[in-house]
Amino acid sequence: MRIDFGVFNFAELGLIGLDRDDSNFVVGNIKLLAAHESGAIPGLSIGLDNIGEDVLDSAGDYERSFYGVMSKRFNLPIVHIITGHLGIGSDRYISDTSTGKYLHGVFIGLEKQFHLSSLNSDLRLMGELDGKEFNVGLQYIMESGLSVNLAVGEIDSDPDDVKYYLGVSFTNSAIMDKIDQSSELAKRAVRIANEASSGNAKP
Repeated sequence: MRIDFGVFNFAELGLIGLDRDDSNFVVGNIKLLAAHESGAIPGLSIGLDNIGEDVLDSAGDYERSFYGVMSKRFNLPIVHIITGHLGIGSDRYISDTSTGKYLHGVFIGLEKQFHLSSLNSDLRLMGELDGKEFNVGLQYIMESGLSVNLAVGEIDSDPDDVKYYLGVSFTNSAIMDKIDQSSELAKRAVRIANEASSGNAKP
């Protein structure tokens, strides 16, 4: 089980509860937004994964790891808006098997989001080389913030090692956006009313 939440609009904290070999573990993640994307300049984030207990995990997916990542939106012919990510990480991002032995901790990802106007929802397609192997997934995002996630992992490994994932998640970001929009409209209404009452209203 995992929960992530934003703090002050520039940090994200996460907690993960795990059950491994009849033992329970709790680890945390932290990600900081170091720079917003601006024009040709990409956004920059840094993070630390798996803070806390040492997890019994032979695959190394829960090793304590640092990373840095750049993110940029591109407007390309035919596909239009697409988001790319490029980063490098330590420990859990490094592998000497499969594709990972050529990447040395470098990871790259692409995502494309489509708005389904008839369903008032969004569909996000994603692909990544996560430093070890190649993964693909899709996410169906409802207006309420509820989403269904499907993914196939380790596609470039032995067919018997390919992994399949199904998940359900929820974010309140859409609700918070509506609250922010309502707050801004209320401020504008108050400002216009004050200008009108002082006789300084602009046409």
